Parts: sequence; structure tokens; C-alpha cells
Amino acid sequence: MGLDHCPQQKVKVLMKRFLISKLVAAALCSTLVSSAFAWDHPGHMTTAAIAFAEIERARPDLIEKVGLLMLKHPDPAPFWVATVNATGKERVRRMFMEVLADDPRGRQG
Repeated sequence: MGLDHCPQQKVKVLMKRFLISKLVAAALCSTLVSSAFAWDHPGHMTTAAIAFAEIERARPDLIEKVGLLMLKHPDPAPFWVATVNATGKERVRRMFMEVLADDPRGRQG
């Protein structure tokens, strides 16, 4: 007996094909966009800039303390490059952004 004579069997086959095609499409989409959601250096810096702006808005009294904390980082050399010609709050903001953009796995960008 073919599928034409058994509507229930035909529906089951069509549903199975439909579900398999959806799963394949979802798998392809997830592999294609996985790198788009990866954190990278600019993404971390953007997040740090937003966080610093929030600290500046909500607790401006912490800015100086944040700057002193940044100076205790075990490898402050990258901050010196980022803070060239910056003073005060701008210097702390740049250090903050660099510290939060620091990749503990040692990769950049």
C-alpha cells in the first residue's frame, strides 16, 4: 500500500521531513552566526565604556578609587600606552576600558 492510500502515514512522513529540515536549518544558522556573538577586544571595550559611564553617573566618588585600583594590575604596561596624554577622569576611563578589554587567554581582537 502506498502513501496515497494512507493519509495518516503520509502526514507522519511529511511531519518528520519538516522537523528534520527545521533542525538542519537551525544547526546551519547556529554555526554561521556563532562568531557574531563572540566577545572580542572592541566588544569588551564598549562594555567597559558603558560600565564606566554608569559608575560616573551613579557613583562619581568612586572614579579616583577605580584609578588607584587599576594601578595595582599585575601588568600595567598596556594602560600606559592607552593613557598617553590623558589626565584625571579621562585617564581613569582609558585604564578602566583597557583592564576590562584585557583577554585572560592572551588573544587580541
